[in-house]
This record gives sequence, C-alpha cells and structure tokens, in this order.
Amino acid sequence: MPGEATRFGPGWPGKRCGAKRRRDGKPCEAPGYSRNGRCRVHGGASTGPRTEEGKARMRIALTKTGVAAGPNHPSFPDGKHGPRWRDRKREREIKQVRQALAWMDR
Repeated sequence: MPGEATRFGPGWPGKRCGAKRRRDGKPCEAPGYSRNGRCRVHGGASTGPRTEEGKARMRIALTKTGVAAGPNHPSFPDGKHGPRWRDRKREREIKQVRQALAWMDR
C-alpha cells in the first residue's frame, strides 16, 4: 500500500508516546498505547497480574502437564541442572574412564 512504510510519520494524527529518548533527548515518536500513553518500548507492555484471580491464572499457566515449571520441575532434581547438563556430565565421565583404561592397557 502506498504510504504504509511512513504511516506513523510526522503527519500522523494519533497519540504519540512522548517519552524522552536517550540517544538525543527528543520525545519518542512511536504510537502510544491507549492505556498509559507510552509505546511498547517505553512502558506500554504488561506489568503482570495484580489481582489474586489473575495471579492464580498465572500459576496455572506456568505449569507443564500440571507440574510447576522451572526449578521445581521433575527435570531438575537438584534444583538447577537440566537433563542435557546431566547427559553431558555423564559423557565426560565415561570419556575419562575410557582414557584411564586405555592408559592402563599400554
């Protein structure tokens, strides 16, 4: 469409973000969200759930097959290392044992 690349240019009549840009101190020209007037870069995104109902929905959403995700997930039995880390650790240990056996067989 003609003019689509510049639809938020200087002549755009909508509400601007207006936050001060770091690089030159001028106001941000991006379109602002209607909720708080700022763009997606300067604070227009969600701040997370605020009500108890919203927080409960987030707890449900942050699960994998009914089990809490993250460090409490069964894939992390020690609380910080995942299955791939354990596989790499096991491979390193096997390699060390093979090297020791090869050295002894000389």
